[in-house]
Amino acid sequence: EFGVCQEGCVTMRCSTLERDLSQQCIARNQSGPQRLPGLEWLRAELTLGVLGFHSAVAYTLIPLPGLNWSAHEATGSVLVDAICWALNGFIMPGFFLLAGFCSARIFSRIGAARFLRHRNRRLLPALALGGFVILPITGYAWFVSWIGQGLMPLQTLWRWGIPDELERNLYGLGHLWFLAYLWVFCAGVWLVSQAARQIPDRSLGRLLRLQDRLMQSFWMPFCFALPAMIALALEPQIVIGFRQSFLPKFANLAYYAPCFAAGFWLRRGEKHHQPLTRWCEWRAVLRSEEHTSELQSRFGISYA
Repeated sequence: EFGVCQEGCVTMRCSTLERDLSQQCIARNQSGPQRLPGLEWLRAELTLGVLGFHSAVAYTLIPLPGLNWSAHEATGSVLVDAICWALNGFIMPGFFLLAGFCSARIFSRIGAARFLRHRNRRLLPALALGGFVILPITGYAWFVSWIGQGLMPLQTLWRWGIPDELERNLYGLGHLWFLAYLWVFCAGVWLVSQAARQIPDRSLGRLLRLQDRLMQSFWMPFCFALPAMIALALEPQIVIGFRQSFLPKFANLAYYAPCFAAGFWLRRGEKHHQPLTRWCEWRAVLRSEEHTSELQSRFGISYA
């Protein structure tokens, strides 16, 4: 069936598919959280992107500033550089988008009171265990690789004497930084929910209606993109450089927070079973999960 939306754009509606999806959503709510095919595909693609990025770094002609990789091939490739830099631009924003969506599902399921305790229990032990087990092992492997490249002497393994250019970005959480930033964002969600409880119902209702109008307008994507663009303009090294730290950096938080917030907001469409925006241009992009479900049933793809 075809119809015309309020803006005059031609849209396609499949009543049977929408009815089936509504029944699936009801079944999911009754049986608890279920895996979503669209998110499964996106998570797999992002994971492959992470593997591709880390594999490509050793063959880049222009490496990330501040990153002393454990291995580097002198004969690099411009094509590898293009792939590496392109992957670096969207992989982590994509993971924070997924994290925001999944966090919103948890928040909706268990409520604000238990949300922070749940996140503490799932994130902080993993961060602590990784810090005590994974970081020393990877650090030692890094030292061995630097010695093999002739960047520092063998005696460094038992006597501290790392060159300044290698030591500058040595100390930090390494790949565990994602867990630390995710915990900060979840703590922020909890703080916002506690602050919202102090706002009078009438004022809170007006704020929510204003938010809905803004989020359903044509400018919806720019509400999330603009803060990240400003953070990146002020601190380009967020993407085009490498920095280690044990504590989250404000510029990085400002860059990734809109991605997490966008994922949190995307949960709204699944929860209320309604379009996320009135604008057909954005609706075509945001309904990827429905299209994936249709392809899954058409080609017999299952997630057993």
